[in-house]
Amino acid sequence: MKRGDRTATPRGGRWRTDRRLRRLIPALVLLALVLPASAPAAGASTIRVTAELGNNCLSGHGPANTQLEVTLRQADGVTLNLLQATTDGQGAWSGCFPNAPYTPITPGRRIRVDADGTVRTIRVPLVTAAGDRVRDRATGRAPTTGKLRVTVSDCRFGVDCSDVATKTVARAANGRWLLRHGTIFDARGFDRLAAAWTAPAGDRFIAEAIYPGLYVYPELLRVGGLARTEGEEVSVLVRPGEDDPPSEIHTATAGAFGIFVADFLAVDSFTLSIVEASIAKDARLTVPIIQRGWNAGTRQVSGRCLPFLPILLTWGDGDEGVSGTTGANGWYQVTLRPAVTGPADAEAIVIACESARGDLVLSDLTP
Repeated sequence: MKRGDRTATPRGGRWRTDRRLRRLIPALVLLALVLPASAPAAGASTIRVTAELGNNCLSGHGPANTQLEVTLRQADGVTLNLLQATTDGQGAWSGCFPNAPYTPITPGRRIRVDADGTVRTIRVPLVTAAGDRVRDRATGRAPTTGKLRVTVSDCRFGVDCSDVATKTVARAANGRWLLRHGTIFDARGFDRLAAAWTAPAGDRFIAEAIYPGLYVYPELLRVGGLARTEGEEVSVLVRPGEDDPPSEIHTATAGAFGIFVADFLAVDSFTLSIVEASIAKDARLTVPIIQRGWNAGTRQVSGRCLPFLPILLTWGDGDEGVSGTTGANGWYQVTLRPAVTGPADAEAIVIACESARGDLVLSDLTP
């Protein structure tokens, strides 16, 4: 069955992101999805690695209590980076290549693991994933050998995620794969998926993707979000009303991770206007009347946004916050309880209102 009502979170519930997130809501910096390690396949190598493509961290298995030297190399053998790790009593290990320079693990590169003289070199395979929120499907590529498992995740505000389903997916002769998940998962903006390919030797490589999503920042007259791919040309427009022609149109080129931003100069206000982006046919929302206020005595943030939908308040670097649900006409009231470390004096609170299709309306409040 499909996911349940996403607005049922108790008002004022505790919410916390992984500290690697670094304030995704306004900046849309992507969080790596870490999946649990699977049991080694029959005939698996003594030395194995697990890595997420595009990241510079990895983990794996080797001889117990052994010093490892792990090298990341280009396809031609040129060394890019080096790390050292030590396996525990069960042979598990993990580590990250130094960030200077940042050298992500990408298809075609080689990972060389030297375990006290026992050496294994693994070629990083091509594993990709992409999500279509309109047609409710995921697509990508992976090697035709081994096993491919695809996980789709329901995410509130793009960060508070729970896995909905994991399926073993077949590949065509050219390595392409397709998962139609409409009967189990209604994808929305900023939901996630991960394709995890396990090689016959036991190595595991993961490609993560986020379904395209839109955010509107009315106070800044700014529209942004995530496109399908880096380099995509995104058309963004604002209409004063349903049947009105666009009052302003922008084209933005998606940068790293598919992030795009468009600032509007000729529009006086986004309030009650319709904002559309070409990232998806349903990436379209009517900007609500935004109200927000702070009561220092009761430690409450109250205001108005989208009706009967989730709302999230974050501050600082986005590591902590509280969530709630709006009521009729979009009214909300969220209490920063004493048990929650609230924002410092004059520290801005970012208020994120989630639409029915997962797109976001953002606003700032300084207590």
